[in-house]
Amino acid sequence: MKKSTDELLNEIRSADSIDSYLSDNVENISCKKVSEMLENILAEKGLVKSEVIAKSEISQVYAYQIFSGVKEAPARDKVLSILIAMSLSLDEVQSFLKLSGYPFLYAKKKRDSIIIFCIENRKSVIETNNELYSRGEATL
Repeated sequence: MKKSTDELLNEIRSADSIDSYLSDNVENISCKKVSEMLENILAEKGLVKSEVIAKSEISQVYAYQIFSGVKEAPARDKVLSILIAMSLSLDEVQSFLKLSGYPFLYAKKKRDSIIIFCIENRKSVIETNNELYSRGEATL
């Protein structure tokens, strides 16, 4: 049974050891790599990797290294480019960022709010980069 974050925090606080907590909560703790999570999304949504990579505006070599797991900790912006190229919803993007250990998009940050707007309005990576650039923010 899946447990909420609050339930897990309470268990951590009352655990005798981290090993017992981890063994009791194997199904509730994400240990997947970015590459595995991206591959899962491709499969779930029936997306074609080469098409996603083309839309991501990332160099093919670098993007394939992300998908293969060679780049174990790619830059957050590169991951965002791929997620935008996959046309994920904001909730899906935020969930991915949280599960993979990246900072989520924060509406109080100008750059993040522009990215959020673009995701909500289904803009492409190119369009997102144009919005960022025209407002003096670093592109993805």
